[in-house]
Amino acid sequence: TVTGGIIKQLAAAGCHRIAPLVLSGESSGAAANHYLHLAQESTPGVTVLPEVPVPFNLPDVSAQLAKATSDGSDCIAGVLFSADVAKILIEAHEQGVHEKFGFGESSVPQTLVSKLKGAANGIDVAGAFRPLSSSNPAVQQFKAEMHRYEPHAELDNFSENSWAAVKLFEIAAARASARYHAIDAKSIYATMKTLSNINLGICAPVSFTHAGPLPGAPRVFNTEVFFNQVRNGLITEAGSGPHSAL
Repeated sequence: TVTGGIIKQLAAAGCHRIAPLVLSGESSGAAANHYLHLAQESTPGVTVLPEVPVPFNLPDVSAQLAKATSDGSDCIAGVLFSADVAKILIEAHEQGVHEKFGFGESSVPQTLVSKLKGAANGIDVAGAFRPLSSSNPAVQQFKAEMHRYEPHAELDNFSENSWAAVKLFEIAAARASARYHAIDAKSIYATMKTLSNINLGICAPVSFTHAGPLPGAPRVFNTEVFFNQVRNGLITEAGSGPHSAL
């Protein structure tokens, strides 16, 4: 869902011609490429160039990087697994590539940023969840509860997502109990369809009273993202949000 958000964030940073490095050989890559171009339609002044396919776990990505920087692009959007992001950023650092990079949060977890050290500084990261460095109370609660109950679990957007899901179920269960005097599959399902503008803090408010706005994915309800940037080896919030990814 944050694929379009990458385009929005790069556009806000002044990018006009964005070359997409997209995972090839996976259905997720094809969908990502579609949403990159969909975001272009609602972003004046931005052109998303033809995708540069990147096979998973390719040992040498220099040719793909060279292609992305040779089409008159001023920025690069990457929709890749984190292992390939590491190769791309290291290669860019070694080649002295100065184009701006943007990725989705699952492609650039904080653990990767820490390993890359300075090679990741300055990249943009669009995410459906607030970064771990955020002072937002919900993020602080998430970290405190993870430390208490799962101290050895990795903290990233996947664990944030799971934590948010539990909080959402807690809200649905309380309302189901109050209305139907039962917490079971039937009452939870009926209640979920009535939940609107639920603010979990860690992500944008979400509603389940109508289909999500993402074409072809009506059950993806959260299509707003936060703009983040790697600064001094840390993924940090970059301005207010959330922002529409479409």
